[in-house]
Amino acid sequence: MISGRYAPNMRPEGDQNPDILILNGKDGVECEEWIRSIQREAFSQGKTDDKAWVVALAATRITGQALRWYVRQGDEITSDWIKLRSALLNQYPTEPLGIVPDPPSV
Repeated sequence: MISGRYAPNMRPEGDQNPDILILNGKDGVECEEWIRSIQREAFSQGKTDDKAWVVALAATRITGQALRWYVRQGDEITSDWIKLRSALLNQYPTEPLGIVPDPPSV
């Protein structure tokens, strides 16, 4: 399983930063890791306040089921980093909605 990272044969030719994860739409953990990788890259480039730059970067790092979900979203979501990451976290929660894990038995 790839777990959000490129398999060696999936890296685009000329990719400048293979450390930025790719969102495949596997689950909430992958989504959280992907969001952090996008935010780390924005920070390292001094672009944390440039939301258009961040959302443009994010759009280049989505594939698979996540890409199918992304292209069905309107510009209101896809052009706003804050709204995009919130919508993604709703789409890919870490726990199934409405299910609370049982506490460990003693």
